[in-house]
Amino acid sequence: MTDNNQESKIISKGLFWSIIFICILISGGILLLFFLNREYGCEYPVDNGLFGTYGDFIGGVVGTIVAFYSAFLLVKTLQSQENVNQSVIETNNQISIASGKELYNTLLEVFNNKFERFMTCYQNAIDNYVLEKNNELLTGRKAFEKIASEFICNDFNNNNDYLRRTQSAISEYVDFYSNNRLYLAVHFRMLYLLTSLVSTSGLETNDKVLYAKLIRGQLSESEMTMLRYNCHSEYGVKMQKFCNEFNLIKHLPVMQLLEFQEHYNNLKKVAKGENIKELIVGLDTMFITIRKYAKMVLDKDSQRNITYNGGKRYSIVMSVTEDRKKFTLELKKDCGAERRGGGTRLSSAEKALDCYDSSQLEQLFRDYLSDLFYASNFYLYNGKENVSKGNFSKNGDIITYTFVIEHEKRLALSSKQMAERGRNILES
Repeated sequence: MTDNNQESKIISKGLFWSIIFICILISGGILLLFFLNREYGCEYPVDNGLFGTYGDFIGGVVGTIVAFYSAFLLVKTLQSQENVNQSVIETNNQISIASGKELYNTLLEVFNNKFERFMTCYQNAIDNYVLEKNNELLTGRKAFEKIASEFICNDFNNNNDYLRRTQSAISEYVDFYSNNRLYLAVHFRMLYLLTSLVSTSGLETNDKVLYAKLIRGQLSESEMTMLRYNCHSEYGVKMQKFCNEFNLIKHLPVMQLLEFQEHYNNLKKVAKGENIKELIVGLDTMFITIRKYAKMVLDKDSQRNITYNGGKRYSIVMSVTEDRKKFTLELKKDCGAERRGGGTRLSSAEKALDCYDSSQLEQLFRDYLSDLFYASNFYLYNGKENVSKGNFSKNGDIITYTFVIEHEKRLALSSKQMAERGRNILES
């Protein structure tokens, strides 16, 4: 059916018979002129020269018409063939895309089956925890949370700078790991295999992110804390790559780190009548939001200034230079801010910050920035150093603490920003 339609587009029957009729008409007219006003007789010899002249004349006229028509048909044929080829290419592309999608869906289905099996093994590793405490038998995640809390609530006392404090806390974890190796080794080994499966799957980025979120959604706060120390230790070095790639500890509550125990104790001493858990959650939520904003200002296409409103008295301004090599955080405290009335209660974070004096507040944020830019990514993004003591200034009732982080290359808080640094984006 398609061939017939294509043929009719190339060869028009009306045009074809018109050409034939014109050629016959011209040939007939020439023959008529040949025979007019001539004498005929059998005794006369045939004039071959005259016949040849008339034949050449007829051939020249009719042949020219036929040649033009042949050229016309050739052009139409080539155009038709080009259209057919283009149609074949488009059809093949559609078939290729459809086949590629079908192949990818098959790959996704196979991977999903593997992921479910690995996830089951990971959950089984948690279910295998067993702890007998005070004549009470705990199993599964309850046992893990109890074991982890014994480490987190450890009486850790260290007055060194933040990085040395971190090393001491890691040493504490190594001892803890040795005492609980039976469960922790299997637990974190399965978590490593699960993240490795996603990272090397060959899936599209969006699907990888989805599966990574599924893994991250399984992690409790205690598990993120233990994962953080495990990656810092010799037992979890290989896990550092995947932990950074999938940002597994982005919601890590820093106030339950051993390095922050001094800040926790300072808060606990002052906030006697307050709900200490509420204040700790407020600080953790604030620091998680600051982490999010700091990462945003370091993105190559984002705004260079972001303000976090810490309540009626506090505000935090984060900014970066155009080349993203210098990050500045300004913590402003307005001691004269009116906080009575207004119908809005103080946030947990603001009430918590009120519990720290000036030197404690400066040290709290300095330690947090040291963790954010250096320790939390296992020193893989911006080197290994401490944030210098913040500059302090006072203008009336407003106290400003200024912290500056600089690097010879573009600062990074994500694996994406590290990849962009590798491609020399924003590098000068």
